[in-house]
Amino acid sequence: QLAARYYQLKLDSFPSAVWLRRLHRTDSETCWHCGRTGTRMTREHVIRDCRAFTNERRQLWIALAAVRSTATRRSPIAVLMADQKATQPLLDFIRQTGIGKRRAEDEDEESQRQRDDDWGWKDSDDEEDRGRID
Repeated sequence: QLAARYYQLKLDSFPSAVWLRRLHRTDSETCWHCGRTGTRMTREHVIRDCRAFTNERRQLWIALAAVRSTATRRSPIAVLMADQKATQPLLDFIRQTGIGKRRAEDEDEESQRQRDDDWGWKDSDDEEDRGRID
């Protein structure tokens, strides 16, 4: 699901207010994360400007510098998305911010956690613990 959200963002077709308006599912293109009036929820906005993601964006740029990405804060978003070194920092950013996450994903994750609890698994992300009997 995270990989799908990454590719949707990369292809500029992630679930956003602008995208939903294009599909006639909403009347407003205003970013629902920061709610700034007149601010279109584009991929450029959520990566560069959205006030809701200030800390996550700071971490993104630190991580990009650490992996020596060719993208800079002033690079077009297309350059950032094309840089292979930027993939992991962008995945982390998407995971931290929840960009492109659909409500159903939260419900799926909660259902998975509930199943894990029912079966006595401690962490649904820890594949080693699944099915292992000590």
